[in-house]
Amino acid sequence: MWGVLGILRHFQHVSTTQGASRARRLVARFAFCAVLGASGIAQAASSVVTDIRIGAAGKVTRIVFEFTERMSVRLFTLDNPYRVVIDLPEVGWRLPPKPLPTASGVYERLRYGLYKPGNSRVVLDLNKPARVANAALIAPNGAYGHRLVVELTQTTSSVFAAQHRAGEIVIEAPTGASGVAA
Repeated sequence: MWGVLGILRHFQHVSTTQGASRARRLVARFAFCAVLGASGIAQAASSVVTDIRIGAAGKVTRIVFEFTERMSVRLFTLDNPYRVVIDLPEVGWRLPPKPLPTASGVYERLRYGLYKPGNSRVVLDLNKPARVANAALIAPNGAYGHRLVVELTQTTSSVFAAQHRAGEIVIEAPTGASGVAA
């Protein structure tokens, strides 16, 4: 393989202005593609988020993320303002053509995207302090794909702070079916 320096030396011998300009564009394109390939940006994520559903029933707010593949996730809370953060392996986002879920129960809104190479992040903004009452990854059942279900219940600021100090919750990918419905 020539390498970048070999290509640069090769194109230095081009005598016309048009040829030199073309050579610089080719070198720039080559370097750009090399950087993308080396950083892994050009590679597609192995799992895709295909839906996000949120609903409140009684004192429980349930947030459901649907994926195409199994995965493990990390979940933790942040305060001031109240938030639940979900770290995922790098995923693609192919959500249905509908608005993101609106405020419901303790859930206010969410943000999502690539946090850093290899790691996607979802931030759930809360309108009140909430406790993570349940968090589980559920295997597909025919009607639904792989799911992450997070159930939140309203709590006090001191309980939220204690949950924050307790640290992250790691949820391992399921190997079979689970009894939790989404």
